[in-house]
Amino acid sequence: MLIPHTFRKGIVYKIDKIRVILWEDIGQVCSMNGYVNTVNKSHKMLKLVNVSKVYTIGKDVIHALENINVDIDHGEFISVVGPSGSGKSTLLHIIGLIDIPTEGKYSINEREVSTFADRDKANLRSELFGFVFQDFYLFPRLTAIENVLVPTIFSRKNAILNNSTNVMKMAKIDNRIDHKPSELSGGEKQRVAIARALINDPGVIIADEPTGNLDSKTAEDIMKIFKYLNQKKKKTIIIATHNELVSSYADRIIKLKDGKIVEDSKMVNNT
Repeated sequence: MLIPHTFRKGIVYKIDKIRVILWEDIGQVCSMNGYVNTVNKSHKMLKLVNVSKVYTIGKDVIHALENINVDIDHGEFISVVGPSGSGKSTLLHIIGLIDIPTEGKYSINEREVSTFADRDKANLRSELFGFVFQDFYLFPRLTAIENVLVPTIFSRKNAILNNSTNVMKMAKIDNRIDHKPSELSGGEKQRVAIARALINDPGVIIADEPTGNLDSKTAEDIMKIFKYLNQKKKKTIIIATHNELVSSYADRIIKLKDGKIVEDSKMVNNT
């Protein structure tokens, strides 16, 4: 499809504007190059073997995760549950390449993460994973669509023109494109965050307590978006939550306690 020149010019202007604001707000804009990840559906997409994570704070040694063994297939909808301090966020951070294990092996498409160069790891994090957090993390000086476009600055994918409005429609926030975060409700901010997570067309969406700051009705609306993305767009969804309503949307529940998996079960006939 041909894109009108005026629209292309407008998008370029927005990207330039975002670069300037990001430079002012976080001090740098990174450029990442490497290889394009592809998902092979014939084997386990994500595999953790005897993964442990230990933090040392002064004289204290904290075992955030101990001997985690998990296989994740393409297209699964997984809820990671457990009390605060059980290791949910740490597990998601390792899966999403935000953190690294202290011990054990983590493989993506049968390639062990420890063999990745830092640049390859950054590329893969940008292109395979989309992230949604409890606190939204929107840039206050950017409009909704500009916030959605932020990840494209760090990606090699040319998805800007076609995807920016499409993902906002999927997240049901296309009617608030030019509004800044201060003009949005909590639910609307999370919809923008979901659209931002989708802009690079990732295979995996990782969401850490995505409904934690929302009322129950808005939380249910957000979970319906995740379910749609899983069932219709074939996205792999991994959500950490305390909320039973959120867990009820998943096809598989992984329960953590004291950094260990105490239950890993599949839900039957969950629609």
